[in-house]
Amino acid sequence: MQEEVRHQMCMKQRWCGWRTMLMLLVGLVGMTMTLRQAHARQQPGPQEAPTVSGTVASASPERLTLVVDREPSASWPGAEKMVVALTPDTQLMWGAQQLAATELRSGDMVTVRYVEAAGHKVAETIWALSARLREFAPLQTMAASADEAYQLATRLTEKSRFHEALPYLDQAILMRPHFLRAYARRGYTYAALAVLEAHQDLKQAYWQRALADYTTAIDEGSKSGFHASEWYNNRGVLYMQLQDNQHALEDFTEALHIDATYVLALTNRASVRRSLGDWDGALADLTQALTLQPNVGKWYCQRGVTWLQQGDKRQAQQDFQRCFDLEPTLRERYTKTIEKVLNQRQNM
Repeated sequence: MQEEVRHQMCMKQRWCGWRTMLMLLVGLVGMTMTLRQAHARQQPGPQEAPTVSGTVASASPERLTLVVDREPSASWPGAEKMVVALTPDTQLMWGAQQLAATELRSGDMVTVRYVEAAGHKVAETIWALSARLREFAPLQTMAASADEAYQLATRLTEKSRFHEALPYLDQAILMRPHFLRAYARRGYTYAALAVLEAHQDLKQAYWQRALADYTTAIDEGSKSGFHASEWYNNRGVLYMQLQDNQHALEDFTEALHIDATYVLALTNRASVRRSLGDWDGALADLTQALTLQPNVGKWYCQRGVTWLQQGDKRQAQQDFQRCFDLEPTLRERYTKTIEKVLNQRQNM
């Protein structure tokens, strides 16, 4: 899954009004070793402890009250509050900086990892996911402007120091509320943290924060006439991670309306079309991707898998052979995929 997300998401921004490439060159592609190192460095706490995300209602040195993020239902029509006790051992993190509980304010978004003790929920670690503008010395005062904060965050994400980048992105957005690139960068950063995170509750919280930031960038950009195909593509990948294939399909299609030559959006749309059973649509997207990039082996392999899922072994064999000729290192990976697809078809 990590490999797929790294290859599906892009942080190269294009403002289509001017067709100008903005200088955001970091991406999840090709960062396997760096991400593994970052994972070993940043993995928080015991994985069995439950986590919850929400918005701070009130905070004191002894306890934190938050409104829990939760989907409304018939049995739960409104906001649910949770109180967690704080101890001297509770870690409160804003990026890489440790804070005091009294520095939290109503409206801050947090994720809390806690344990049950004597009938109470006791916080082990609290991560501030987005903080209000105020003095967080020394980190908050290190950047004199939104642009400087954004540039510092970009350099940190290029080094896979994602937790450390978040406060700078918070600062950039708070200093310039319509800083769309900062929203997109923060969305990308949350997505990278989701890829790295082993704890499923926290992983889900990161996906949701990433989705919210990309949605803000897209919606606010649309109001100003700005349309970035990569933002739609990246949000589509997030929807795929959240098992929302229909919205993913819509976003990949919108990315291609903006830029019909955007190969990554074509191959991502092919993937989601396969998931929805639209084999012809998937084949059309992959064929178009190969027209644009005829010497990229993995696109042949992906089309080969699609032919095989349709039962056309001859076409599949031709594509796999072309794939392996161009990229021999893909042979082992796709040999396993071929065996899996053939076994699935035998059991149909």
